[in-house]
Amino acid sequence: MITVNLIPQDFTPKQRTPIGQFVGILVCVLLVAGSFAAFLYMEYGRLAEVESELSKVTAELELVKPHRVYAEKLQAEKKEFARRTETIQGIGAARVLWSKKLDQFWEVVENKGDTERHLVWINSLSARSPGKGKKRKQSKPGTFRFAGYSASQHSRKLSDFHRDLTESPFYSSGLYDIDYPEGKQQSFTDGLEPNVAWKFDFSMKLRSNEPAKKKSKKPAKKAPAKKKSK
Repeated sequence: MITVNLIPQDFTPKQRTPIGQFVGILVCVLLVAGSFAAFLYMEYGRLAEVESELSKVTAELELVKPHRVYAEKLQAEKKEFARRTETIQGIGAARVLWSKKLDQFWEVVENKGDTERHLVWINSLSARSPGKGKKRKQSKPGTFRFAGYSASQHSRKLSDFHRDLTESPFYSSGLYDIDYPEGKQQSFTDGLEPNVAWKFDFSMKLRSNEPAKKKSKKPAKKAPAKKKSK
């Protein structure tokens, strides 16, 4: 049997949403809103903690900043003092102590009063220190030159004096390239002894004791990258 509803639609009662479905939708909406609110609360709370920690660290850095500046100044002064100390030590090492050199030289000449081996007297003496610093490469080495007489008619005593000189601390501490033991025999007519002597003129070179400066190694430049051909 077929039933036909001829009542107009305006008079037909509307179907309502089931109560169970409505409650389910409401619970879902509340859960979503609550989760979002909890997320916002946690994030903003964490942000507040981070900002508070940042403020503390910034305050601590401000307190430490004067000490850091002071430490940097001390470090710079330390480097400057080290540089000056190195320069002074280099100057001290390169300096020739001529008083010591002359004492050593006269010890050889005097030979503790032993005139049997050699008897020498000096007429002239001159010395020049080697170049220092930037002029070191351009200037000649130092020189030590002296002239005099070996009181003997035999050249052997002049050779003995030359040997004693080259084997002494005076010569071994910086001097080199001395002339050969040669001279010219000369006679005297003043009636004094000795009446015969060998006239000589010796010259030698003096090396610098200035320490060589260390060359700072510069970092190698990187080669430009090659472009890859397409």
